[in-house]
Amino acid sequence: LEPWLPSDWRRHHLIPRPDERCAHMPAMAGTEIIITGVNPEAVLSSTSDSTRPPTLMLDALGGIGRRFWYLNGRPVAVTDSDQTIHHPLPEAGRYQLAVADEAGNTDQVTFEVIPNI
Repeated sequence: LEPWLPSDWRRHHLIPRPDERCAHMPAMAGTEIIITGVNPEAVLSSTSDSTRPPTLMLDALGGIGRRFWYLNGRPVAVTDSDQTIHHPLPEAGRYQLAVADEAGNTDQVTFEVIPNI
């Protein structure tokens, strides 16, 4: 649920990273996950010579284990950490893409799909 929480309630805002002077501390579980398949606030459309809807590349860097993908809060795919898939976007409008891994790390981006003119 972290992508839908107010930003100041999210885990990375509540728990600071360990101080460098705490090198003797064990590593914290998890690693940050970052969506790379679409840029935040991107505008997508089909190419002018195509009647097919644009597709969204579901890909991310980091994270632990499988990735659980959500589009506007609805589950759309589960991928392995080394797997990239393309998801069609048949309707114009604003979208939020979120990903969560098996350790609870999350990321989200918002983008828009415009009709092909």
